[in-house]
Amino acid sequence: MLVVAGALTGCLGAYAVGSVALPLVVAFTALAPAGRAGPLARAVDGLHALHDGRPGDYVAWTVAGAALLGVLSAVLLRPMSRGRGIS
Repeated sequence: MLVVAGALTGCLGAYAVGSVALPLVVAFTALAPAGRAGPLARAVDGLHALHDGRPGDYVAWTVAGAALLGVLSAVLLRPMSRGRGIS
């Protein structure tokens, strides 16, 4: 029971860090000076070049994101085999 509680605490800690970090990143990018060209500005410009706001772009990016999520899930959640799993 103690092992499960420890794993749950670690998971909750990751959610806590994420729930604090994401608003900080959003606030930082919103308050950053607009005229300053840095790596973040170049990355955003690159995303704007790939996505111009038409409905087809939304569908394409949603499908690409779902496919990426499926691949990551398949890789990370595959059953452990060849003696590496829990017996």
